[in-house]
Amino acid sequence: IAVSGFALSFCNAVCSLGATFLLPLYFQFMRGVSASASGALLMPFLLAFVVFSYVGGSTARRLGRTKRLMAAAALITAIGLLLMAMAEEDTSHYLTTLYVIIVGAGIGLIQPCITMTVQNAVETRDLGVATSGTLLFRMIGGAFGATMVGAIVTVRFNALTGSHATLGTLRADAVALSGADHALASGFHFAFLGCAAISIVGFLIAIAAN
Repeated sequence: IAVSGFALSFCNAVCSLGATFLLPLYFQFMRGVSASASGALLMPFLLAFVVFSYVGGSTARRLGRTKRLMAAAALITAIGLLLMAMAEEDTSHYLTTLYVIIVGAGIGLIQPCITMTVQNAVETRDLGVATSGTLLFRMIGGAFGATMVGAIVTVRFNALTGSHATLGTLRADAVALSGADHALASGFHFAFLGCAAISIVGFLIAIAAN
């Protein structure tokens, strides 16, 4: 169970940090908002994460079990990310905000359950090791997630446009190149799909956990 918890911690962190990194870029590049406005548009994601972290911890404590809750949370996260992957430039702001809230809710719901699962799986003397292991895999997953989504967006953009853009020059190149809007949209589409795939892996891990 502890190993499953570590794996879930990694998967959830990939989605959490991946979305935190990806969403502001999506709002800036695809919706044309400023950097400060994109930060404001990220607030529904963060608020949903905080609220549902509390809900997840309270529900798990009351029920005394976490397996079904973690599976449901991973599935909710995957659904939200798939909806973001299918969003178009003309998708309404309200729908996009709803999708972002769904992603934040799923990620927040599972996080306290992972910690509880790992801590309940070990003896009292090993609580420190188990908790630090969870945090370690969360940090590794976060670093991997942020790197993964940035690489997917950039590689997909370059593959469709034949350019050699980096993440730092992506917006300028998208303005200058013909057909760049489609390439940029495709990059975000695949990045959200990549995060959704990781969340589905987390769902399968939660289902398989004893």
